[in-house]
Amino acid sequence: MRKIDAAEWLLSLTTTRERAASTAGDLLEGSSGRGTFWFWWSLGRTTTSNVWASFTGEPWKITGLAVRMALRSVLYFSLIFSGIVLAHVAIAIAAGDGSREHTEALVDSATSSASVEGVIAVLLSSIPLGTWLARKAAQQELAVLMVSWVLARAVWTLALIASPTLRFSFADLTMDLLLTIATTFCMFVGISRVRKRSSTIFTAAG
Repeated sequence: MRKIDAAEWLLSLTTTRERAASTAGDLLEGSSGRGTFWFWWSLGRTTTSNVWASFTGEPWKITGLAVRMALRSVLYFSLIFSGIVLAHVAIAIAAGDGSREHTEALVDSATSSASVEGVIAVLLSSIPLGTWLARKAAQQELAVLMVSWVLARAVWTLALIASPTLRFSFADLTMDLLLTIATTFCMFVGISRVRKRSSTIFTAAG
């Protein structure tokens, strides 16, 4: 993907497609004598400014959508994770090893905090979450996503303060960062699917 296409797509998460295309073009033109670093730095500043403008313009709407997105993420994760665990149990039973002890071991392994099943469920649930976000917060997706991220970290921080048994190590921080990047990418996939479908419908109607 060319950098202007990437810039236009990112900006379209914060403003109209027409304005995103115009801004991306201006940034590309301005970077001709200033270099690639200036282009990406300016893109980051512009995107941040647009996100802040979206939030301050409609703070209650953005926050409400962020809360709804968080609740939906729990719902989607629960459904997909339950399906993965049940599939494991069904495979074990079909293989002739469906004893109670083995089934309990499978469930315990899958529900551990760092299970592969849990990570897969988080990533898969992020795609329909992105689809929902694109439909409910068109041109404001990034603002809702950022507010949701801030709220989630605020809740987690309060939980750490309130509970003396909870600990957050450097490994946990690294895992959280990597998972945030991966889930964001998956949500972008969901957003792209909605946009491609909308473009197809618009082209067919035209």
